[in-house]
This record gives sequence, structure tokens and C-alpha cells, in this order.
Amino acid sequence: GDINNQGTISFSTLNLNGSSAQNLSNSGTMTLTDLNLDNSSGITNNTNIDISGTVDLISGTFDADGGGSGDLTLLSSSTSTGGRIAEISTPANFTGEITVQRFINGPGAWRYIGIPVSGSDLSQLQATFPITGNFSNASSSGMNNVTCSSCASVYIYNSSNQSYEEVGSGASTSATALSNTVGYSMYSYLSGDFTYEVTGSPGKGSVLVPLATDGSTDWNLIPNPYPSPIDWDNVTTTNTTNTVYMTIPGTGSFTEYTKGDNFCTNCGSYDSNWRGEIAMGQSFWIETSGAASVTLTEAAKTDGATFLRTSKPQHPDDGKYVRVVLNNLSNGQKNDLVVIFRDNSTRGYDIGRDTKKLPNSSHLNFSSYTDSAGLHYASNSLPELVGYKSAEIIKLKMSNTPIGNYSIHFEELNRFIYNYVIILHDNYTNKSTKIKPTSTYSFQVD
Repeated sequence: GDINNQGTISFSTLNLNGSSAQNLSNSGTMTLTDLNLDNSSGITNNTNIDISGTVDLISGTFDADGGGSGDLTLLSSSTSTGGRIAEISTPANFTGEITVQRFINGPGAWRYIGIPVSGSDLSQLQATFPITGNFSNASSSGMNNVTCSSCASVYIYNSSNQSYEEVGSGASTSATALSNTVGYSMYSYLSGDFTYEVTGSPGKGSVLVPLATDGSTDWNLIPNPYPSPIDWDNVTTTNTTNTVYMTIPGTGSFTEYTKGDNFCTNCGSYDSNWRGEIAMGQSFWIETSGAASVTLTEAAKTDGATFLRTSKPQHPDDGKYVRVVLNNLSNGQKNDLVVIFRDNSTRGYDIGRDTKKLPNSSHLNFSSYTDSAGLHYASNSLPELVGYKSAEIIKLKMSNTPIGNYSIHFEELNRFIYNYVIILHDNYTNKSTKIKPTSTYSFQVD
């Protein structure tokens, strides 16, 4: 039947599974963890619903705002929790607008932001944190840490010319539309944690994200277009390197994950169990290698949140890779790389097997290369060694290494299944060191 709500109602789970059309009405507020919708005759929301868990639309059409009289809000209270809309089953349909929250931890910094709804505008973000640049109503200097009202705080990345472009044409922020197929870089200004809201039609169904179309190798900043986390392993890509790059908050360092791998690189300081889950409201980097495309479908959605994975799954590559970690002992920065031995790999660049290094602008960089110093890797897949006298020389490259004390150590050696002897050679001192599971090589940069 219908629900007429004139007060405040809190449920852990509300199941709406009637056989005739159902209506949620009146001016009260429902605070729910989960909302399950399974009514082929349809459900209309004319009240206020706050969701901290999952909206699961199984059958029928759900009118989320009742033509404007209702409101459905997906709450967000931390970087790893929040409401979401689960995979929408065919032929179920979701209509109307929703409000989506996104918690951001302070302090002010550049953030890669994705918009999970269509039909929103920049004023919705400006209601929470300052927006500056070429706008008729740019946030004023002196307000919330703004020092330059005319300086752009919102950019997109033009993949055609491989450069950032300011957002703002002199109009107001309310006249500046946001898209759920465009990745944004925004400066948040605020010194503390905050939660912003966007309102519009939720991203749903099949979403084609525009990429560089010139057929060359290009970087692209793209968003998660859905009001739900997604799993990169379940995203369909054509002519991309199959690698997703994300920044680790507070470090300026990129972490990398290649589709189908059982490991991430440079993720240990944040979450070593990350396997390509991308949070709602997040944008990220990919590299194209030709006339490329990325198509997301409802099947890409996952119930994980920001880097959320409770345990490492078993994988065919377990025991076949070594992680090499470079530590700056003077300032605490770390960067790592992975070398993995696989059947059918080559010494050259293998799309979907090798992960190119996306250099950090100021953070420590550590990468490997075999043939060309211009092509260096965060993860390098090589053929297995065959024969007693077989050997492979893997060159290591460091950059952004100020004067100080450093160390290199090797991880995963206790699980390494190959009976390989690993020798670390220091070209500066001409010293070679046989590596054991407990080995640490220390050196100085003068």
C-alpha cells in the first residue's frame, strides 16, 4: 500500500513490493539505510527520503521526485561510506531528479571530481565551497581562504591538445552546466572537512565517455558517471592501456591499477588491497592508444567505496611478482614498482599487461625500464626466464630525489615461486648486492 509520512521515520530497510502502484507522500522525512523497490506497477515518491546505504530498483519505474514534490538524497558522511543506487535491472527504470552528497576531507587542495547526475550546475558546488575564475558571481577574495577571486579554481582536461582548460566564460555559476561525462579538477579552498550536494537526473544505463579521437597516445581525465562506486575490471574499454590512475590524498603521488591484475602499485600507503574500485564523485586518469572509447554500464557498479576491499582475492599471478619499494628516509615519501613474470609477455610494451608510469610532479618517482628509458613502468610484465643461464636486466629509474638518505627493499619475495637469483647493482658505486627477503639497500643522494 501507500505510505503517508507527516513526521520523521527511520528504518534500516524499507521494502516496497506491492502489486499495484504505490505512493510515498506528505512532507515528512524518511531516514533509511536501504530502500528495495520491486513493483512492476510503479512507485512514486512525493516525500523526503534520505539514504545512507543502497537503493535497489528490481522492477517497475521509480519516480524519485514525484514531478518535483519529493526528494531523494543519497547521504555521504565519510570518504568510504555513503548512499548509492545499485545496478538497475532491465526493464526497471529510474525517473526524476535526486540529490547526491559527496564528503570531502580537508584541508583545501586540488580534487579530481566527477558529477554523478546530469542537469546540475556549478552554483550547486559554490553553495558549499568557493568557486573562483571568470564568473560574474565568483567567490570573493578574503572569503574561506580565497586570495584571488579571478583565478580559476575549476578546470577540465582537453585530451585533444593535452592541456588543462579553465571553466568559466563570464556567465554566472548557475549558468555553467556540469556534465557526468566530463572529469573536473577543482580547488576546494576550505581548511576543514565538508560535504557538497548536486541535484539532477542520476547517471544510469549505458554511458559513453568522450575520449581523444586523434588516434594517438593521449591522457584523458574521465569521471565515474554514476551515483555509485564502480569497478574498473567491469568497464568496457577499446584502445586504452586498461590502466586507471588515481592520486593518493595528501601525497601528490599516483597509484595505478591495471584491469585484471591482483595488485596495485604505489597504493600501500593508502590501501594495498585496492583493485580498481572508483568512488562516486571521483574522476581519474586513463591513457588511450588509438581511436579509443570507454563505455560504462550498470554492470560496472559495485558496493565498494573509496579504495574499499576487505581482503585480497586469490589470483593466477599470486607468487609471480616482486614489489620494489624506494623510501626517502629524510621526508618519509615512498614510491614502488612491480616486476611480474608471465607466460606470453614480451620485453616490449604489452597493452593490458604493462602499466606505464604517470610521473608525479613533486612526489618521489620510482620506475623500471628494459629497452628504452623513455618508456618506463610502474608495473612491468616480462616473459619467464628459460634455461639455467637465462638472465634479465631490469633498469631502475628515480626522480624527484632531493639530497638525503634513501633505501630500497623488496616485498613479496617470501611468496615468489621462481628460483631466481636477484642482484641489485648500484651504477654509482659499482656495487652489487644479492637480494634476500629481509634485504634493505641503503644509500645517499648528495
